[in-house]
Amino acid sequence: MKLSKMKKILSVTMSVLMIAASVPLSTVAAEGNIDPVSVTGGNVVGGFGGDNNGMTWGGNGGFDFGNMGGGNGGFDFGNMGGGNGGFDFGNMGGGNGGFDFGNMGGGNGGFDFGNMGGGNGGFDFGNMGGGNGGFDFGNADGQQQTSDNNENNISKNENVIKIMPAGDSITFGMGDTGGYRKYLDYFLKEKGYNNFDFVGPEGKNSASFNYNGKSVSYDDNHAGYSGYTIKQNSGFGSLYDVLKQKNAVKLAQPDIVLLIIGTNDMNGNRGTSACEQDLRDLVDYILGDMPSDGMLFLSTIPELGGGMFGGGGDKSAQIASYNAAVKKVAEEYNSNGKRVTFADIHGCLNGTADLGDGVHPNAAGYEKMGKYWAGVIDEYLKTSKPSTTTATAAATSTTTTTATAAPATTTTVDFKAELESKVTMWGDANNDGTIDMSDVVAIMQSLANPNKYKLGDAGIYNADVYEAGSGVTSNDALAIQKYLLGLIKTLPESYSSNTPEQATTDKVTTTAKTTTTTKAATTTEAATTTVATTTASSSSGRNLNADIRKDMPTSVPGGNEKSNACKVEKKTYNCKFTGGQKKCNVVLPPNYDTNKKYPVMYVLHGIGGDEGSMVSGMGVQELLAGLISNGKAEEMIIVLPSQYTSKNGSQGGGFGINQETCAAYDNFLYDISDSLIPFIEENYPVKTGRENRAITGFSMGGREAIYIGLMRPDLFAYVGGACPAPGITPGKDMFMEHPGCMQESEMKFRDVGPEPNVFMITGGTNDSVVGTFPKQYSDILTRNGVDHVYQSIPNGGHGADSVKPHLYTFMRYAFK
Repeated sequence: MKLSKMKKILSVTMSVLMIAASVPLSTVAAEGNIDPVSVTGGNVVGGFGGDNNGMTWGGNGGFDFGNMGGGNGGFDFGNMGGGNGGFDFGNMGGGNGGFDFGNMGGGNGGFDFGNMGGGNGGFDFGNMGGGNGGFDFGNADGQQQTSDNNENNISKNENVIKIMPAGDSITFGMGDTGGYRKYLDYFLKEKGYNNFDFVGPEGKNSASFNYNGKSVSYDDNHAGYSGYTIKQNSGFGSLYDVLKQKNAVKLAQPDIVLLIIGTNDMNGNRGTSACEQDLRDLVDYILGDMPSDGMLFLSTIPELGGGMFGGGGDKSAQIASYNAAVKKVAEEYNSNGKRVTFADIHGCLNGTADLGDGVHPNAAGYEKMGKYWAGVIDEYLKTSKPSTTTATAAATSTTTTTATAAPATTTTVDFKAELESKVTMWGDANNDGTIDMSDVVAIMQSLANPNKYKLGDAGIYNADVYEAGSGVTSNDALAIQKYLLGLIKTLPESYSSNTPEQATTDKVTTTAKTTTTTKAATTTEAATTTVATTTASSSSGRNLNADIRKDMPTSVPGGNEKSNACKVEKKTYNCKFTGGQKKCNVVLPPNYDTNKKYPVMYVLHGIGGDEGSMVSGMGVQELLAGLISNGKAEEMIIVLPSQYTSKNGSQGGGFGINQETCAAYDNFLYDISDSLIPFIEENYPVKTGRENRAITGFSMGGREAIYIGLMRPDLFAYVGGACPAPGITPGKDMFMEHPGCMQESEMKFRDVGPEPNVFMITGGTNDSVVGTFPKQYSDILTRNGVDHVYQSIPNGGHGADSVKPHLYTFMRYAFK
């Protein structure tokens, strides 16, 4: 690509991104207590997670992040881009000079420009596409629509014909929700088939669409992944890896696989011979895991017509070469007695006329594909209907004749025992000998980006703790969290009901005495812990969210802050999770009386902070004193803890924004429930029970407060978060890719207590650190049907101008 064209595209691209993300290009910041400081000749943002450390923009146009996050371990980006203040974007985002803006401006719904202008040829916007030709950014980097109750989409009926649609975004149905699959379902039913079941790890059992003026239901299960290549890592992933990671074929046992894959390889300008070898590897894997009498239909791919997804240039010759290779592979396997049949999706479409965006078919194109597949399946079933297979092999009887021989006996291989033999420690996904939040992170990373983050052989078995034997899913991460919280006592939480015991026949030479040895189960049992006292409410209490929506000013009215009226006590307590000691500050209200009992609010700091970070500057003490004296808030005690909770014994704030640090913050979930709350209740005159506890926080503390509130509604009846950082769900910001503590569909309150009386999230429109993540959280909660309040602060940044309005409202409505 010419330099002038690259500059033009970059300019337009950055303009769009800045509008969408509300992140100034010149702003690079970290979390902490932001305190603008005036410095001649440069721009400074002080207090990056600390007290007075600044970030100076200067020195030949470079960046100086000196002492960022503290006096030691700071970053110096001086003269970034060269001595003349320029920027060198060479190889930025990849080895081909491309740009990788990831999901800038949002974790799920941002922009991914892949290898823009580089060797991989153009743009791949992942799953950017909507139901009616528009754009849906909801699942921009893959599909997270799996039903909690249908994680593997396994057919329970042995008489049905199981069909697995597999491939990339065309199988997923980008541009027309459900793609060809909904039409295939419809046309199969039209042909009289009612005993089929679409299978695969994605989608749900039932969906609907309007067709010929009627609402038509269809089976939405599939194995289609937007942006995925055949086998090589494209930045999104490969179909080969994701199917193996999810154990998808072996679990589903499809009678028919419909495979359309290769479009993203062609968009990436990969050679035909390399793609052909990848295709053989993928076909071999699928055939090895599907029933021996099943059929794999290997199809050509549609044309590429350019457009915003097409990668640029005329690719008709490339497509023709690849499709010829597809036919060659299919016919070669078929001639060698393998269950593979060639299919020609390319031939059923009218070139680029049936494409909606240059890559993905429009509604008419998907309809043609569905009708084509229905005809292929119908013809196949009429000539050789696949026999039903089960997981249990038929037993045979073999007799041996020796001096002490007995007839061969049929023994049963215990599926659980077989799993146990491969597990080193249930829940230890990263195989480090312990079970903690890092194992949850390892699972979520492997699911979000299986090409970059892979569990080891032992880790795959260790991690499979929910419906063990069904493969690793986000439910396994959730089960480990429940185990760490003491909500379940052993791992695995359950075993798969879809993998029965297997009967085998062995030759047995025996004497009069027969000994049977059974391997004992090696379940992981939770350690006994003292959990925070909870007093169950007779009802969920009064929901105050509707009242807050009518009464949440975006700035603190005058006269509501009072200085020097509270007493702060510094305390040290034993942390059971780390085995060491941690510190907290306890803010006592004006006129504190040990003969009274008070409710407690826990207020959490940003990343890089500690128990002292929220003592001053954010209005905690001032608002507490002012609102109590004005009669607008209940008398309460506020606890300011240090969240960083690591078993390595470090008591530092842990400023480095990386997965290890974020996991240590997530571990605070276990510290607050097992250690901190019991400590406060033992040493202060406080009321107990969820209705007498509130939790909120700023930035990373906002993320943790929301996360803890979602996981433990039995502990907190008032939950909030100001400018919450990304990472509760998978996403990507300027610092890192976050695997998430849960999938978007799981962002709801756990069934361990009633929903809180208050659930409030605040975000500033000029927050250049967390960007639009607060609003994204709100949107996810809305989609999940979770009642909450979202407060938007006009021109609010990542600091007190957004935090104080949040605390002003949250404190007034807590404990009502």
